[in-house]
Amino acid sequence: MYEYVSKKEVSLARNEIEVIINKVQDYLREKAILTFQYNLVGSASNHRHLVTRIIDGNKGFDLDYNIEIQRIKEKYDDAKSIKTILMHTFNMYLPNNYKACEDSSSVFTIKKIDKQNNRIIYSFDFAIVNYYLETINDSNNTLFDIYEDNSYEIERQEFITFNKKDSSYYWTPRPIASDHRYMERCVKSQSSIWNELRDLYIKNKDSNPNKKSRLIYYETLNQIFAKHFK
Repeated sequence: MYEYVSKKEVSLARNEIEVIINKVQDYLREKAILTFQYNLVGSASNHRHLVTRIIDGNKGFDLDYNIEIQRIKEKYDDAKSIKTILMHTFNMYLPNNYKACEDSSSVFTIKKIDKQNNRIIYSFDFAIVNYYLETINDSNNTLFDIYEDNSYEIERQEFITFNKKDSSYYWTPRPIASDHRYMERCVKSQSSIWNELRDLYIKNKDSNPNKKSRLIYYETLNQIFAKHFK
């Protein structure tokens, strides 16, 4: 069974990791290697307050961050170098009660450990992302007919992927998703409906413990939006 994590606990974890992030930023900028900006995403972002953990579990809770590279020295400007440099630099500033960065297919993870009780207090997943504009050509386009060639631009996101099979790193575009931001604004416009989403979200998490939280959130948002706004 899941429970919601208090805003105070989330804030303490966020403040702690962002001190470390700022040290990483300062070091890489001073060494003229790269600069980056970061932002909190996922269940703790946009005032969602949807961070959860298993009651009496040993894995704590996690927060998600995006890291966006701003400037980088040319010789380091490839997916493997970027991720390797960031993980190495984070490791330089992690206190003793943190584990070293763990690499995975779409993020790297940092965990704060309670060694005495053999449990994770909380963890942080960092995705390295890039935003770009993609031109969409649509011969049946009616919404954007001001463009003579029936084309328009949309913002896309790509992220660094690690392929464990061959130890390769590369940029991967994220699939184009439906506009959940509009649905979220509608649901948040009424506190009673947002609270209904919170209740349903944690029930859906209990029913699907192995499904990614992001997918459960979108499914829950679709359910609530369809109920109240369609």
